Amino acid sequence: MKREVQALINRRRARLAPFFFLGLVGLVCLAGVLIVISFFTTGAGQSLLRTATPTPTNTFTPAPPTPTPLATDTPSLTDTPTFTPGPS
Repeated sequence: MKREVQALINRRRARLAPFFFLGLVGLVCLAGVLIVISFFTTGAGQSLLRTATPTPTNTFTPAPPTPTPLATDTPSLTDTPTFTPGPS
């Protein structure tokens, strides 16, 4: 009976071994991808991605303000006489 239990354990381990190694390979690949991304975003790889010539950029420069006159000539209103009827 002890041999049968040991044989069952060995068969179960044999079925799980490929999944264990597949998971381990997946973690190693994920770590490699993260290292490469880190190298090109924050490490020395940034200098490999830079261009030799600067690229032109459009910058907004506002127009200078136009001078406004301090005093304006406005016509003054003149009172016009109105007719009011008186006692008749």
